[in-house]
Amino acid sequence: MFRSLLLLLLLPSLCGAADINLAWDASPDAVTGYKIYYGDVCEPPLNGTAAIQGDSPVDVGDTLTATMSLPYGAEYCFRATAYDAAGHESTLSNCVCAFAGPAAPVNLRVSP
Repeated sequence: MFRSLLLLLLLPSLCGAADINLAWDASPDAVTGYKIYYGDVCEPPLNGTAAIQGDSPVDVGDTLTATMSLPYGAEYCFRATAYDAAGHESTLSNCVCAFAGPAAPVNLRVSP
């Protein structure tokens, strides 16, 4: 169903939340939309409640990307499903996880 669920980018915002951008390949079946499940582990139930977009699952409609805004300081895991017009839902996609927080500094070195 899904070739991959990709974590594209982790962008900190100024209000203590991180925007975690997700993208996935389209279902080869005739689907109406997609749902994003999130939580602190990859295994069900993914019952997160901290996203600005709402509790898990978040219905993102007929799109292949989603941004989840979550509080700093925790790791969040994500899985997606597809659903058809009758409400039938696919199995869960693969899982991706990301830490919500400011990006780490890079190129740390000893200065003379």
